[in-house]
Amino acid sequence: MKYLFGSFILGLSLSVQANIESFFNSTQASQICAKAYSQNNGIGRTYLQFIKHNDKSVFYAFYKKGNSTVEEYDFNGSLIKKYVFEGRIQNINFHEDEVIFLADSLMFAFDKFNRNLLFKTRTINLNQKPSKYGEAYGVYVFNDIYYIAHGRYGVIPYDRKKGKLLPAIAITIPQPQSNHESAVTDIVGIDEKIFVSLDDVTLARKTKAFEGLIIYDLNQEHQLKTIPVNQKQEAYYMSQLKIVEGDLIISNLHLNFVHSLDRLERSKYMRPQRRIWKYPLGRLIGKGSHDANKIYGCFLDEGKNKLISGIYNY
Repeated sequence: MKYLFGSFILGLSLSVQANIESFFNSTQASQICAKAYSQNNGIGRTYLQFIKHNDKSVFYAFYKKGNSTVEEYDFNGSLIKKYVFEGRIQNINFHEDEVIFLADSLMFAFDKFNRNLLFKTRTINLNQKPSKYGEAYGVYVFNDIYYIAHGRYGVIPYDRKKGKLLPAIAITIPQPQSNHESAVTDIVGIDEKIFVSLDDVTLARKTKAFEGLIIYDLNQEHQLKTIPVNQKQEAYYMSQLKIVEGDLIISNLHLNFVHSLDRLERSKYMRPQRRIWKYPLGRLIGKGSHDANKIYGCFLDEGKNKLISGIYNY
């Protein structure tokens, strides 16, 4: 994975009143969404992988022909920077003044104000090779340690001050059979408490490996709770996580689960308070970006075969 280049295209601000909602309801945002999906001879291709936003910008991550392009826009709809990477960008996370890109086995951190590259590091050791379901999928930063959700390699800490990787966190994953395997697909946290999502990557089996959530205390180095998905009712697929105002949101393609954190820590199974999968605007393309009771995204009106930007309020 290489960071190939970043180009700046700074536009004029159209309105000092612009905010994230006005952006996603704008013509400019719908024009961006037009690049998210194509259909030819009845075969659809999705290029938009996900959307993320912080307090200043919106990031669209596209993947096409082996390369990733991440386009960053301000809330006026002006393209600020286009980041181009060789390979697939798995996720974008935010920490203080950093915008962090997760790739197969690399992590890139950019300054959110001037977009300069702050650092780049490997996320696994040189003797390890990135493999399917072994990529870097997310990161959470606590006490200057970057905890990386790294698929089948688990959660790998990176000490930025020392510039080195630390041994993987010792989490215990219950499996129905010894040859089953789960992959860590994302990580979020509140201070020392982290929430780690896992997906079944043991394919072609009659029984499934563990899918669900692990809650872990970084200070005590102790696994607090293990909460499985009720696999008779639902499943995960390379989930991404976000904590918003007391809720944990779990995104699986177009399907979003909303969990109350208070209830979650008392739950036997991952039973969401909301399952969101139908959208009045059309089919959600890629994974949307979340705020409290809102999903921002690109939607396909299949009747009109038209892609539009919009907001789903729930």
